[in-house]
Amino acid sequence: MLIFGCHYETSTAPISFSFLVFSFSSSFASISSFTQKIEQGKILFSQRARVEKSKEAAIVFSEAYALGKTTKEKAFAKIKEAEALYYYADLLPASENAMKIALHEKAFKGVESIRSLLQKQSTEEFPAPLSGLEWELSQVHYWYGANKGKWGQARGVIVSLMHWWELKRRMIFLGTNSSMKAGVEDYGYARILGRGIQKVPVERNKVQGLEVLERANRETLATITVKQNQVIKISKNSTNVLYLLDMYAYFKNKAKFCDLYLAFTSLQNSSQSIKNSYNPSRIPELARDLREFSQGSDFQNLRNFAQSSNCLVKEDSDF
Repeated sequence: MLIFGCHYETSTAPISFSFLVFSFSSSFASISSFTQKIEQGKILFSQRARVEKSKEAAIVFSEAYALGKTTKEKAFAKIKEAEALYYYADLLPASENAMKIALHEKAFKGVESIRSLLQKQSTEEFPAPLSGLEWELSQVHYWYGANKGKWGQARGVIVSLMHWWELKRRMIFLGTNSSMKAGVEDYGYARILGRGIQKVPVERNKVQGLEVLERANRETLATITVKQNQVIKISKNSTNVLYLLDMYAYFKNKAKFCDLYLAFTSLQNSSQSIKNSYNPSRIPELARDLREFSQGSDFQNLRNFAQSSNCLVKEDSDF
């Protein structure tokens, strides 16, 4: 019979007990090694606030990929590697821009290399997923988009524009095709699409960007008690909040902006234990987003709008 391109002859010859034990033990060992590598990578990735841990996690997930026996295993390992590479590159200083470019390129090319294993054969640009592989293909598209976006940003405006339209179509596919999991990474497609539409100069339909960012925030809404008798409702993903705030500032929507701004400010002023419980899986990302919120150069327009709108005047009375 033919198995993965290799020809095996079936045989009725008796198989020794020792052979069965060896085969079972070898199979178990390989499965155990894959599982152990994944768990090791997860532990390292949980410490990703330290740049060397993101790097080590990416290496371990790459090793897990080599040990994977099934499509699901290999896809999972490659997705986790792309995620770790994303954070490793993102933590590097601006002076290491060439390394950032190389890491993001390795990540998006890596997930793209397994896409054909997860989707149906089709002449469409982005075929639907094979049954049972919807989550994997959705993650592949997301981490391709996240890394491709950062790669383009690091390469400069001209390169970004050259690759934007394909990236935009891919994110629209992820967010609107009924066979895909639009909610992966807290509606991550919407962050990539919405932020891109806002920032790409030739994009005219900025309202589309606002709409997808509002969807991401609406679909991930969480209720947080920031202190006694003070409850806020915001997305459980702080980057969703930050991008929507910047979009509200762009549109000069004072009412919606101030409501969300004050809620996010309340989270910023809360205790560390509250911040840690807000979304335990994204503690480093929250810390980064709060720094960007208060002092990041990319969000100066947001802070200017908050000041001109007198949002802070309402802080004590409205909450």
